[in-house]
Amino acid sequence: MSKLDVAVIKIDPVNRRAVLLKISGQNLTQAVRRITGAKQLGHMVLQDIEGRRLMGVRQEKGRNVSYDAGPTPLVVAGDAAQEKGVPGFRINGIETVGTGLLFGKGLSGMMNVPVDLEWIAANLEWISAEQADLGARFEEGQVNG
Repeated sequence: MSKLDVAVIKIDPVNRRAVLLKISGQNLTQAVRRITGAKQLGHMVLQDIEGRRLMGVRQEKGRNVSYDAGPTPLVVAGDAAQEKGVPGFRINGIETVGTGLLFGKGLSGMMNVPVDLEWIAANLEWISAEQADLGARFEEGQVNG
């Protein structure tokens, strides 16, 4: 398995900061777990980013042909077992609590985050511990990467 280098954005609701990071390794699940502090790692798609198209390759008549595989999904990973009563954030109407890590979902797994810090500043809303109503709504499971 080859080493992956992926640009991600860490969302820290306690300090109200968004930071661009680079994570590397053969399996990025442990890095995601370490950065988010997740006891039970989970993830969910926040929205598709139309401005960042995925390109695929398929075989047609014995040759490789590129095709548009659609918009890049923006994914957030965090602690699926996060306790209630901690601050969080909201992007595109989807609320999460605790630290989150944003990245893109490519055709074969985790890829560079398809947005920049300017996009985050325009689309992120901080949520106080008192406002956080349901805790994180992550799908349990591994982050592919």
